[in-house]
Amino acid sequence: MQYIIMFGLCVLASIADVVTGICKAYATTGYDSTIMRKGLYGKATNLTVMAFAIAVEIGLELLGGYYQQEQLAKWTGAITAGFVFALIVLMESISIAENFAQANPKSPLAKILAKRLKKIGKQIEEESNDEKEEK
Repeated sequence: MQYIIMFGLCVLASIADVVTGICKAYATTGYDSTIMRKGLYGKATNLTVMAFAIAVEIGLELLGGYYQQEQLAKWTGAITAGFVFALIVLMESISIAENFAQANPKSPLAKILAKRLKKIGKQIEEESNDEKEEK
């Protein structure tokens, strides 16, 4: 049951992102099917990765039972699926907040969100540039 809930929440977050993205598009630049198509490919990739993480968790639990290492396998699988789940929900939540901020530029909440998201975006960009320089 937990797997259905995790996957369902990822699907719900993806749908919410698509809907807020469409609203943002109509409120700002206009709808572009090319952008929508690329976004849907990203959503499909996210959901595939989540399904794979769930399969890894189930597989590790089964292997743990086979090798009498149930507890270790259960924790390893839970960490794997939990990490992927948290990452996908976080990414979708940030995207939803960005869409909201861009669709409602006069909203006080949107202004706060936009300011915070820009700061997060700059931090991610700086860390990404640091990693590129290290390679």
